[in-house]
Amino acid sequence: MERTIDKEIKELKNLILKMQDDILHSLDEAIFGLTKNDRSYFKKVYEREVQINDQHLQIDQQCLEVMARRSPLANQLRQIIGVIKINNELERVGDQVVNICRSADIYIQRPPLKPLIDIPRMSEEASKMLKDAINSFVTDNMMMAFDVIRRDDNVDALHDQILRELFTYMGGNTQNIEQALSLIFISKNLERLADHVASIAEHTVFCVSGQDVRHIYDRKVPDKQISILFLCVHNSARSQMAEGLAKNILGDKFKIQSAGTDPTVVNPFAVHVLREKKIDISKYISKNVNEVDQKNVDFVITLCEQEVCPQILLKSSKRLHWDVEDPVDTFDSFRKIRDEIETHIKEFNNIFFSHR
Repeated sequence: MERTIDKEIKELKNLILKMQDDILHSLDEAIFGLTKNDRSYFKKVYEREVQINDQHLQIDQQCLEVMARRSPLANQLRQIIGVIKINNELERVGDQVVNICRSADIYIQRPPLKPLIDIPRMSEEASKMLKDAINSFVTDNMMMAFDVIRRDDNVDALHDQILRELFTYMGGNTQNIEQALSLIFISKNLERLADHVASIAEHTVFCVSGQDVRHIYDRKVPDKQISILFLCVHNSARSQMAEGLAKNILGDKFKIQSAGTDPTVVNPFAVHVLREKKIDISKYISKNVNEVDQKNVDFVITLCEQEVCPQILLKSSKRLHWDVEDPVDTFDSFRKIRDEIETHIKEFNNIFFSHR
């Protein structure tokens, strides 16, 4: 039976969804008003901003009331704090949309400088990012959140492209400066909007894993061997399969290890189902976390229930959690978990290292 506090947290997330929908509607109207030279759409955005600000205050108040009444546990508290932080980021996204309208209102009062192609593209990408960021929060999908963070680079690239083009217009004719500046301001607002969306995704990672990645997510990975340590309690099945799969998928540029806090033996079912993938882990042994090389570990990835997963802190390491069930001793169960871990590793590689 669902507990009262869990129902209230779900209600808070529904309020976040409603606020997101209103902001997306405003962003669509702001860009439509810009491209169609129609100021009436800006008025709708200004009116809806009052509603969005009211939602911002309402959500904050309800979060405080839930915390005061329910004495939330660790995960519940992270969820509520996440709602508060994401609520603030959404309000700032709404502010950026209003700023877009103000610059657009100035721009459309004069003949257009150029066909608008990249700004609508920026807006479309930012909208998709916002939908995915909120969806990742509501569904506790950490990998989707990391993907949103990565896609912020796409918006930055479009912003840089727009700046280069508009600087050319400004240099060619000084009469273009005012119109070009309006478009630069709009592009910058969209770039800042996407930054707030990326922050929403970072807050989601905290809610799901308890790890604060705001200042440790590095988009430009150094050209060196990346070290990954997989952890589960017994280093018998899940982390062993992860080690074997990761070595096969990621290759020699990665140093892959696995360990546990209470090691036993490598499960023969794990050996068998990886042999089906032509991966041999028959010579692997279960290791205590103190037996592996912990120097310069870039990623610590845990693969078990949050309540029992090993909690170790390594300096400068990024910590991720993949909630993977403990397989029962059947080949079908181990194949299912093997394939789930393989999907996680491929998604991980795509999100963090696709540019390498």
